[in-house]
Amino acid sequence: MGNSCQRSVPSINIEELESHGFLFTTTGSAIGYRNTQEDTVKLYQTKHTTKTIPKFLMSAIFDGHYESYCSEYLKTHFVDAICNKQILSVHKFLSTDHMKSSFLTLDKEMEEKKFNCDENVFDLEKIARKTGSCCNAVFIVPIKSKDDSKIYDVSCVNVGDSRAIIIFDDENDPIQMSNDHKTSYEGEVERIYDCGVDIFNARVGGKLAVTRAFGDFEFKKNPKFSKEKQAVICIPEIKTERIVVKPGKRVVVFHACDGVWDVLTNSCLSEFINYELDIQKNDPTRYSSKRKKRMDEFKQKFDQLNDNNEVILNGEEDYFCIQPKDDKKYDSKAILKDIIYTCIFGIVLKNSYVVSCDNVTASMTILENPKC
Repeated sequence: MGNSCQRSVPSINIEELESHGFLFTTTGSAIGYRNTQEDTVKLYQTKHTTKTIPKFLMSAIFDGHYESYCSEYLKTHFVDAICNKQILSVHKFLSTDHMKSSFLTLDKEMEEKKFNCDENVFDLEKIARKTGSCCNAVFIVPIKSKDDSKIYDVSCVNVGDSRAIIIFDDENDPIQMSNDHKTSYEGEVERIYDCGVDIFNARVGGKLAVTRAFGDFEFKKNPKFSKEKQAVICIPEIKTERIVVKPGKRVVVFHACDGVWDVLTNSCLSEFINYELDIQKNDPTRYSSKRKKRMDEFKQKFDQLNDNNEVILNGEEDYFCIQPKDDKKYDSKAILKDIIYTCIFGIVLKNSYVVSCDNVTASMTILENPKC
């Protein structure tokens, strides 16, 4: 888990991408109670439709564990794996068979290449057995518009306990696009026990909190079973929803690693994002005032931690300053920053203090159809 006595004020890495009539996609990540950042993010867009691959925007979060070798490898090679021409000659893009074949091929490649680690890496064999990563990839495919509405197919391909939701601007009951692959998930326990692996403290072999992941080859070695039936597997689950955005409406596609979901529920996050986007759009002055108050609260929490030597500054950045809003209608960078700080510094829920001990990584894409 890393050093649990001291942590850095998170330097939040932000990346934005505009494309294909999406308003924009924003990703952000920060280190929690960890020595290093083990998560990676990949944003990717195709420029045109081909015979086998549609035009799409992809946001993929790779939540690594036991070093970042696996998540770094995925960031570099994931797109090539899912766009493999040999696999696409047999299976339709984004189909269950396509993703299953792509994931198994990529996992095998990582095992054979030992994540492309340098041979001089200390304890390489141990790292090759233990390092792993979850994968939550969201694909947004624009469909031909109809009756002034914008139409998208939103697909989530998931392995592990990161999660994706779709948020509608007129309600706070989002669609959950993925399941958390833990020992509590139906059907996982039987497969694990069949492989002769025990479960302690809700962890596979007493070590691993997730039941599906890339890497983690120490739990994929039972010679009696195929790669699809090992204690830990990389077989993804896929869910697709067709989203119709009517004129004047807005939809947000949000996904994040478990460091966010340890603190915030689907409905709580949905309510927060909708409120922030609405007030940014309709009352910028009030938004600026409320955000300054929120950042003052974060600064106060930081000062309390700093007094107890529980937190250190990471560089000389003024983490709690309010950056001027640019000419975009929405400032999703500010929203992600507030979500990440909420998870890192903790919030009070029903008189209980809730804080994420994990790294925090999130991504949000805003789909809007302005009134004509």
